[in-house]
Amino acid sequence: MDKTKVENISITQVDISELKPAEYDPRQITCKICGKNFLVIPALINIRKFCSRPCYHKHLTTLKKPLSEATKIKIGKANSRKITLACDFCGDKVVRSPSHIQRHKTIFCSSICYGKFISIYHTRDNAFNWQGGKNSLHEEIRKSKQANLWRTRIFKRDKYQCQNCDEVGGDIEAHHIKTFSILLKEFLHQYNQFSPTEDIDTLIQLAVSYEPFWDIANGKTLCKKCHNKTKIRCP
Repeated sequence: MDKTKVENISITQVDISELKPAEYDPRQITCKICGKNFLVIPALINIRKFCSRPCYHKHLTTLKKPLSEATKIKIGKANSRKITLACDFCGDKVVRSPSHIQRHKTIFCSSICYGKFISIYHTRDNAFNWQGGKNSLHEEIRKSKQANLWRTRIFKRDKYQCQNCDEVGGDIEAHHIKTFSILLKEFLHQYNQFSPTEDIDTLIQLAVSYEPFWDIANGKTLCKKCHNKTKIRCP
């Protein structure tokens, strides 16, 4: 479709930097709120229903139901039992319910304080599942540009269709037939002269040219439901 000839159409904001227009083959659909036509790639055709965030938010307002008087009374009673205490990071006053205090060992006034607390007290050696930097290398490789290109090539080869249930588009994921954890273990064994913590930058550079990571024959397109089934482990 020639995008210059289509009026009142906006391209959905997705990362298609690795694809050419002929490769992602956009489809035209209509916004359920404003009726405006816009384009989406096949992978999102069952997900995108609105042309923009304002239209999506308007849709959410239509789903809200007014609170009943009984619910308002319950909320009032719950608020009356709330306790004022200090944020465990910055010391500012914060109001929380007794049940919230029971569930959480630490209390924070905002997500900013929580994030700062985690970055100081729950990283590296202080984290309960710290494995000497192995997870960091794992994440860096999975988030790399090469990994995104690998997923894109698999989606394109499989025509955005789940290889188990044949669903087209929607929430699809690229599945490793030979698990990525095994590939990473073999990679670290081959380059065992480097440390996953001290030489992580070197290992990331080597991973770019490590062919088993990017072999599309080792991947297939699955919808999220089918992909989750592959992650279930028998007790």
